[in-house]
Amino acid sequence: MRTEHKNVPSALPDIVACGLSACLFVVNVVIDVNEPTWLTVASLVCFGLAIPFSVLPFFHLARYGKPKPGDAFYATTQVVDEGVYSIVRHPQYLGYSFLVLGFGCLDPNLLSVLLAGGAMVFFYIQAIVEERFCKKNLGTEYEDYSRKVPRMNVLLGLFLIVKKRLNKT
Repeated sequence: MRTEHKNVPSALPDIVACGLSACLFVVNVVIDVNEPTWLTVASLVCFGLAIPFSVLPFFHLARYGKPKPGDAFYATTQVVDEGVYSIVRHPQYLGYSFLVLGFGCLDPNLLSVLLAGGAMVFFYIQAIVEERFCKKNLGTEYEDYSRKVPRMNVLLGLFLIVKKRLNKT
């Protein structure tokens, strides 16, 4: 029997991803591996990318999503296509993926790689679950947005923004 509320998307993939992420953090503390310098740099780059993609969506959803008074910031009543949401449709899950990838690079052992990869897969699945929810609740406006902005491909998102701006000039 499904116990999910009709106005809330399933959070199971997100719960699994967070559980795998927590295990990854523990493994990084317990298992010490001397990673090559290039992996340390890759890890720092991932952490640097994780910050804006994980934090800024909180502000953009509250500001542009127009939640009803008293509702949570993420209870948007309209599609948000400003800020990081103009680059990718799921910046938070992309940011979380960068975070676990960064931790996976810190101590590159088989268990860390499997946990980081698994968490990233489940964050991606959660993004798909939420897209179904958004299409159902926001309709054609979200479908139009999803045709213009990639799900989690930041390079394509940046390319499309530059292309759009060049076409305006």
